[in-house]
Amino acid sequence: MTGLKLRNVTKSYGTTQVVHGIDLDVPEGAFTVFVGPSGCGKSTLLRMIAGLETISGGEIEIGGVLVNDIPPRGRDVAMVFQDYALYPHMKVRENIGFGLKMRGVPKDEAKRRLEDAAEILQIEHLLDRRPRDLSGGQRQRVAMGRAIVRDPKAFLFDEPLSNLDAKLRAEMRTEIKRLHGQLKTTVVYVTHDQVEAMTLADQIVVLNGGRIEQLGTPDEIYSQPRSRFVAAFMGAPPMNLIPVTAVDGMLELESGARIPIPARYRDAVEREASAGGKMTLGIRPEHFTATPEPGIDSAWIELPVSVVEPLGSDTLVFLKTGQREIVARVAPAAAPQPGSDFRLAFDLAALHLFRLDDGLNLLADPDLTGKTAHT
Repeated sequence: MTGLKLRNVTKSYGTTQVVHGIDLDVPEGAFTVFVGPSGCGKSTLLRMIAGLETISGGEIEIGGVLVNDIPPRGRDVAMVFQDYALYPHMKVRENIGFGLKMRGVPKDEAKRRLEDAAEILQIEHLLDRRPRDLSGGQRQRVAMGRAIVRDPKAFLFDEPLSNLDAKLRAEMRTEIKRLHGQLKTTVVYVTHDQVEAMTLADQIVVLNGGRIEQLGTPDEIYSQPRSRFVAAFMGAPPMNLIPVTAVDGMLELESGARIPIPARYRDAVEREASAGGKMTLGIRPEHFTATPEPGIDSAWIELPVSVVEPLGSDTLVFLKTGQREIVARVAPAAAPQPGSDFRLAFDLAALHLFRLDDGLNLLADPDLTGKTAHT
């Protein structure tokens, strides 16, 4: 068993607590991504798993072994950092094999592991070069090779693609996913980039203020956001969040427009109506359409257009609703002109409603441990 378990893990610096009682299971062989904004505790949590940060409370198990008091060297994990941390005076083969040499791995075994890693990463032709002769992507492959030869219980990645340009980041995402498919080793990956999280993960841990905001598959996180925070953080452009009030069985926007209450939310909205009826409506840009599909329970809204952004395959249309702006993703042929009024339909089943006070989705269970919203 080579999974990870965290039980009520906390971290404090003096009187300031930055990680608040994290409970988490990382299944054996799973690719788990910690994602969240700067300061949410994701890198601190990763460093505590690696043993580079002491924990203030709780327990960490790696492969069924309690590692609280085991130093980093003894935890059998391999870490890949944002900074490649390569030795500039060493050739690639020496950089990759240095850790094995320090651990006293026999030369024949070290040579076999190095050659296997180089073949997996397709860097056999780079083994006699020095880091200064490599591109950023090649250096990152070397850093990954240094981790692979360890044959660890788990790989820990701390924002490894942050220093690469957009095109190379996309290429390296594919490489990392391919690598995980070959090795089947447990991976914990830290990023602030929700696109990386969505494309790489088997399970995503969304962190906010040192707490788990939501844990789930990429589809669950995107399609069933547990809180307003998750809805706004995951997605590019993010989910539109619009203040609404329940009035006479409808949802009224600031502009005065009214839309039907989605069927799955009717009971929950009735409960909120008894407390004033104010809440936040959420709808993703791609759930708008200029021509609704037959058989879909849709509603229409007409708003003035402020900005149009063509993206080639689709177009972003920014519209004014009261004092706010929302964005719709439509087909280029349906894009309106700035300054015009644009009539759009949206699927009622794709709407989300969040409470004003704590930001929790009206359909979410507020008592699920470790998943309560904090917004």
